[in-house]
Amino acid sequence: MFIKDIEFLTVKEMAERLGKKPSAIKQLLHKAGQKPISKDALYSVEAYEAIKDAPPRGRPKKTPKNL
Repeated sequence: MFIKDIEFLTVKEMAERLGKKPSAIKQLLHKAGQKPISKDALYSVEAYEAIKDAPPRGRPKKTPKNL
């Protein structure tokens, strides 16, 4: 969504772009300290950039000892 030539994204749009659930996107945004710009839960593109390369939650996968 563009407002005055500035792009804003909703949680649903971020979830579709990243292939994650909206609840996971909300948690990543909260963890990154990003807050919505408006009451309609619009986030700036900078918020999207902050979470797009975030590592997945949970315990890291085991790596073989032989490597």
